[in-house]
Amino acid sequence: ARCDLPPQRDRRFYFIDQSIEGVRWMNIDNNTESGVLVEGVSATLNGLTLDLNFGSRDAYITDPGEDGVMDGRIYRINLDGLITVTDMTPMIGQGNLRDPEGIALDLWNERIFWTDSGNKSLVDGKVYRCKLDGSAVEVR
Repeated sequence: ARCDLPPQRDRRFYFIDQSIEGVRWMNIDNNTESGVLVEGVSATLNGLTLDLNFGSRDAYITDPGEDGVMDGRIYRINLDGLITVTDMTPMIGQGNLRDPEGIALDLWNERIFWTDSGNKSLVDGKVYRCKLDGSAVEVR
């Protein structure tokens, strides 16, 4: 999924909209201005976090896929210039993405953290982390 938008100068609020299988935005300063960042990514998108560092503005999104199936994904969406969606699963490894849900960034240490609910009938959820490029995955 791709979309061309000019570099963003406005302050925007981003949110997942499962009806379009993607992400929408709304201008914080003018609540009548809104749009679609990407659509057609997945019907099961869940968590979203932003890296708004100058020169590397990205959104990271979790997609747990089918509950209990090893089909989860994490996507990175470039927010500047040509909007591109990158599936980070090949870098992170499918074995680390059963049902990824919550997601957060530690930009100081350049890490992504995400939770995985695991088998919901058991208490086996986990917290994972990796570098922003998807390498060096660790389980806590």
